[in-house]
Amino acid sequence: MTEATRYFIQSLVVAVTPILLLSVGGEGVVASPVLVAALWWGARSRPPKPLWVIEVVLGALSTMLGIWGLVYYSGLGDVPRASTILPILGGIGAAVVFSRTTSPGLHRTEDSAPS
Repeated sequence: MTEATRYFIQSLVVAVTPILLLSVGGEGVVASPVLVAALWWGARSRPPKPLWVIEVVLGALSTMLGIWGLVYYSGLGDVPRASTILPILGGIGAAVVFSRTTSPGLHRTEDSAPS
């Protein structure tokens, strides 16, 4: 995959994610597992720092929405504060995992790519 193609796909994912997160019909809840994986892939490809920060934040927000959906539909939404605390903890955890397993900066070269 060329760098231009990868950057285009990353930009597309970053543009579509907020639309799905703000949708009223629940598309974000359904799409959150795919969004988190796509954002993590994008953050792993060492994008420029502003794009990396956006991907980390959107990954954490997508994780929060997915966990909220699981809590709500599992019936734990009736437990006081469970539908608030669990997604927040999951979002913080996702942000930590994203920032620890990815890094912004220089693009990989062919000789430094893992085999």
